[in-house]
Amino acid sequence: MKPINILHIEDDEEDVALVKLILNKAGISFTQTVISNKQSLLQALQENLPDIILSDHSLPAFNSLEALKLVRQKSIHLPFILVTGNTSEEFAVSLIKAGADDYILKDRMERLPSALWKALEKVELTFSKIKLQEEAAQKIRVSEAKYRSFFESSMDGMLLTITDGQILAANPAACALFQMTEEEICAAGRLALVDLSDPNVMKLIEERRRTGRAQGEVTFIRKDGKKFMAEITSAIIKDAFGQERTSMIFRDITERKKTEQRLIDTSKILRQTLDVHEKIMKSSLDVICSIDEEGKFVNVSAACEEIWGYTSLELYGKPYLNLVVEEDVEITMKSARSIMNGIVATNFENRYIHKDGSIVPMLWSGRWDENDKLMYCIAKDITDKKRLEKAFTIERQRFLDLYLQAPSCMGILKGSDYVYEMANPLYLQLIDKKDIIGKTVKEVLPELADQGIFELLDSVYQTGKTFFANEMLIKFDFYGTGELVDRYLNFIYQAHRNGEGQIDGIFFFVIDVTEQVLSRHKIEVSERKFRQIVETAQEGIWMIDEHNKTTFVNKRMCEILEYEEEEMLGKTNLFFKEEDEQEVALQQIERRKKGISETEESRFVTKSGRKICTQLSTNAIIDKDGTYKGALAMVNDITEKKELELQLFNEQINRQKQITRAALEAQENERNYLGGELHDNINQILAAVTLQLTFCYENFGSEKQMLNNAKQNVELAMSEIRNLSHKLVTHRFGEELLVPMINNLILQLFAPGMVKMDFSKFDENIATEIKLTLYRIIQEHLNNIIKHAMAQHIYISICSNDIATCVLMEDDGVGFNLNQYRNGVGITNIYNRVESYNGTVAINTEPGKGCKLKVVLPIC
Repeated sequence: MKPINILHIEDDEEDVALVKLILNKAGISFTQTVISNKQSLLQALQENLPDIILSDHSLPAFNSLEALKLVRQKSIHLPFILVTGNTSEEFAVSLIKAGADDYILKDRMERLPSALWKALEKVELTFSKIKLQEEAAQKIRVSEAKYRSFFESSMDGMLLTITDGQILAANPAACALFQMTEEEICAAGRLALVDLSDPNVMKLIEERRRTGRAQGEVTFIRKDGKKFMAEITSAIIKDAFGQERTSMIFRDITERKKTEQRLIDTSKILRQTLDVHEKIMKSSLDVICSIDEEGKFVNVSAACEEIWGYTSLELYGKPYLNLVVEEDVEITMKSARSIMNGIVATNFENRYIHKDGSIVPMLWSGRWDENDKLMYCIAKDITDKKRLEKAFTIERQRFLDLYLQAPSCMGILKGSDYVYEMANPLYLQLIDKKDIIGKTVKEVLPELADQGIFELLDSVYQTGKTFFANEMLIKFDFYGTGELVDRYLNFIYQAHRNGEGQIDGIFFFVIDVTEQVLSRHKIEVSERKFRQIVETAQEGIWMIDEHNKTTFVNKRMCEILEYEEEEMLGKTNLFFKEEDEQEVALQQIERRKKGISETEESRFVTKSGRKICTQLSTNAIIDKDGTYKGALAMVNDITEKKELELQLFNEQINRQKQITRAALEAQENERNYLGGELHDNINQILAAVTLQLTFCYENFGSEKQMLNNAKQNVELAMSEIRNLSHKLVTHRFGEELLVPMINNLILQLFAPGMVKMDFSKFDENIATEIKLTLYRIIQEHLNNIIKHAMAQHIYISICSNDIATCVLMEDDGVGFNLNQYRNGVGITNIYNRVESYNGTVAINTEPGKGCKLKVVLPIC
């Protein structure tokens, strides 16, 4: 197996040796090239691309992030593993996101062999996928080359299109046939290239949609507008990307068609020599037949098969009455006897039974030839005629039904004098008249003369332009007393034309809307009164429909939300809310739909973006069927009231914080006093006693051991008092730095290496009281860890910026139930100190999973 070529970016020889040792121990065959600067990396990437790169993070004037960028510029698939011991886990994760394959901490180097194999396997898999993709692409290119060769060299015209869509490509043969460039063909589209009047076009398209392919003949149009016939084959295919396409292959068959036409013309000339009778018998669309005296068919034209379903041979010698519908036999026999008596029959109708059992109505004409003793007849299939007659009858009845039962007044006025030709019952009811047909409008309704109606009729009659009236006031003299009654009408005057298209009268359609107009007038008066009340109200009034859309707002509501009425109408109530408030609003709407009325507080956002608090008194709008139709709310802006309440609450909180700070300061003063007293007074007394005991020890004999024990106990007490006084007495952070004080504290409490610290992002230039608070919090939490956590490792970091200082402390101890110990003295002291400076405390812990404490203190 080929050794793995490793490029190792490292400036520490011991780390280089450690990597070599671990890989050798894992039985990995490799070569190791060590570099420590950017130039060497560029040279290595240029001369001999390694299999994998191992990189330390921090090197002189160079780091792992720069190295990763250079590597990715050279080869995006080259494995890159970060091997470091002096960077944070967060940075390592960010490097992974930037393109590194893995990271190994130097105190966990045992992961290196497995990480190395994993990175190499990942690259091998990536190259395999790329190779497969390239092979697939090559196959596609070969296939496309074959297709293009066939496409370009084909003598037949070829088009490639989107199914029922635009043309994507046209080969040279197609361009020659259409006398157009490929671009012109693609721009023209399929519908511009075919003669849409050719019925075969839609048939072939339908066949292709149904079966996926179609073949036939179609008329095409060249660029100069000339048409040519072509034989076409069209099929739906899928391209290399699985997209549906349509191929069309066609060839010009104009010359072939001309040849076929010449053959047809020749056949016509030949057929002209045939018997005229035979020609008529075969080509007639009507049945031409001869019947003997016994009523049997002698000769029958080919049309009998199309019309009756029987061939001429099937009918030869059979009685014609066998085909006649039983109810029509008698009148058919009567007509036949009349013809045989020398009377020529025309337009005789009866019904024949088709071979499939259906009924075929027939129209006959017949003549008897005495010499031949034959009855010669012509029969026409009048199925379509009967269908049209039936349809006409039905439509005529529908018109009469519509005319008589129409919900509007209608009629026809004939001539320039406007004589009533038709008028339905509803119109007669409107004008309260009878027997008006044949009379002029002036005779029936003379009161219209002074109301401009006849001028309107003249305009329509002379110009043919339809006139529409909406809620026009017309006055009628119903009682003939001259007392006119108001009627509001919607009506239409429309020109009536004769068969030659000339205007010979006027259609009129009238709807009486008097009740609606008068009702609306009353409603408008009522609405004006209601709006006057609503607009002067001191509360906002807001109405929405069942779709939550605003249908009404008063002036005060517009003032509250700072919108114009037109801007609010049609918008939902959710439009005026922030996203996190919308779910609550929807729940409130659901309660309205259940008919629940409520008074509640709700927040909105005004047009200017200002957030306001309102009090809503909301009621559901329910129609008479119990269906929810919307809601009505009375709205009061209580923003100012809420702000005052919040201000009062904040003042109470600030006073409480001031009290807490004062208590903490008093506590610190007390600790300072106790520490000073222990150190300066009691410790001095104990020192004097020590001196005295020393003198006694040096001048006495038998009591020396007892005196020595007393002296040692006094010295031990002095040491404990000194330590206690150091803990109690506040450090002078105005003169001393916080980080050294924390380091000294940790040295006193923990064994070396147990606590890892990161103060690289901490700025000592913060207020003294903030330093003191941070020190006490760290001191308090470390005491808690010593007493309760049984931790093996502790991590402490402090970072700061222009806004705040953050302390993060983590341990791998036993953890605890936060809900159970939240009120402990230690944790309570931490919370009190942090909250007195408007900071935040976050504790993440649970039994068996250690503890993570995060404290954030604002700087100002």
